[in-house]
Amino acid sequence: MDGGTSVSADVTVQVGRWNYNTKTFTPGCSSNTNAVQVTIQRNNIHTMFAAFLGMATTNRTATSTAVMDFAQGVGKGAMPIAISLTYAAPGQILFIDFNPEGKGGWFAAPPDSASAQTFQNYVDQGSCPPLNVGNLISLANGTDASVLHDLKDKLQAQGSTWDTVLPVVNTEVFNQSEPIVGFLPFRITAVDDTGNPKGVTGTVLGLLESATAAPGGLNYGVLAPPKMVN
Repeated sequence: MDGGTSVSADVTVQVGRWNYNTKTFTPGCSSNTNAVQVTIQRNNIHTMFAAFLGMATTNRTATSTAVMDFAQGVGKGAMPIAISLTYAAPGQILFIDFNPEGKGGWFAAPPDSASAQTFQNYVDQGSCPPLNVGNLISLANGTDASVLHDLKDKLQAQGSTWDTVLPVVNTEVFNQSEPIVGFLPFRITAVDDTGNPKGVTGTVLGLLESATAAPGGLNYGVLAPPKMVN
């Protein structure tokens, strides 16, 4: 602050919770800790021009807060698969066969219709619009071979595995509209577009940072990039 070098006695580091609504920091370490705040206090800083006004020294404080939080939204380009909250635990190996009731299913974000063409556009063109917690999405089932074929090509282009972010819904019924409750990190390991049953196999990951994520959501494993908030 004065061009000098700060020592550890000048610096206070606290972890705590950043409130996005009130834009305030509350110190404390808990399961919902999402921020770190650093304060530098320098006392008795010698002044130059202010000394002519009788202020030979002054005290100064500077505070900066950074957050790294779970995603409340993701940017354009999500894959068209939603996962049931029942199966959102890290380490779960899931086979999604796109039955009306199950672990996961297709989705479309309105105004897009829940159709094979929409799902292919999401896969091939990355055209799924940005998604946020609370958005209502249209769920659908059915093992459409053309969509699975495109997903298989996408997996092969990525390599042997493909880490992606999928929306979570609080239902096991995939033929209705449901709000997004969070975002899940998912590693796709296989796509079967010819077998019986057809479907997608993958593992729920513990943590994954998404470059397009916005912070402020619940802990389903997808982290937004760290950012300064003050």
